[in-house]
Amino acid sequence: MPSSRPGSAQQDLFAVSVINDRSRVVARAVVDRLGRQPGQHLYDNLRGGLVVITAVPAGHSRHTLANRGHLRLPAAIRRAAGITAGDTLLLAAAPDHHLALLCPTDIQALLLDSLLGHITEQP
Repeated sequence: MPSSRPGSAQQDLFAVSVINDRSRVVARAVVDRLGRQPGQHLYDNLRGGLVVITAVPAGHSRHTLANRGHLRLPAAIRRAAGITAGDTLLLAAAPDHHLALLCPTDIQALLLDSLLGHITEQP
């Protein structure tokens, strides 16, 4: 279920998706927000535990966006990020930066722990 923050005309968009047993993540709302088209070549990289996805010119990557807006995560990225079939991923579109981020479960837990630590601190 996508949602966005109020603010600029080009808002970031957040969604949640489960990676299936074929390494696909449904990311239609996120890729639509970024203006990506099926068949567009994508590059994925792991930075700070987050999967970073950017568009690249044809020939610079063998990974493309599927017709239905699915992203297929390569095995090397899944292993490095600790992502397995059935995991729930937080997806974010950052249009101003021309990229999408996928946040694995482990990173979601760390972020939540950090936020809860700040909320429950005694003054």
